[in-house]
Amino acid sequence: MDELFAKAPIKKVYFKLAFPVVLGMITTMIYNLADTMFVAKTGNTDLVAGVTIGAPLFTFLIAVSDIFGLGG
Repeated sequence: MDELFAKAPIKKVYFKLAFPVVLGMITTMIYNLADTMFVAKTGNTDLVAGVTIGAPLFTFLIAVSDIFGLGG
């Protein structure tokens, strides 16, 4: 890892380290969209509102945990 920081360009290193995190967050957003679709099929607007409010909060918590988990 030290060699990566010492010899590679900053943009390349940043992309290499950030890409898995971005893919994980995109995957989580796709799961949230799928959850919303299945919950919407129930016809209960309260359930859809709960998913709609919970999804951004969940995404924010993942972002914060990625900061601390990756040593930001």
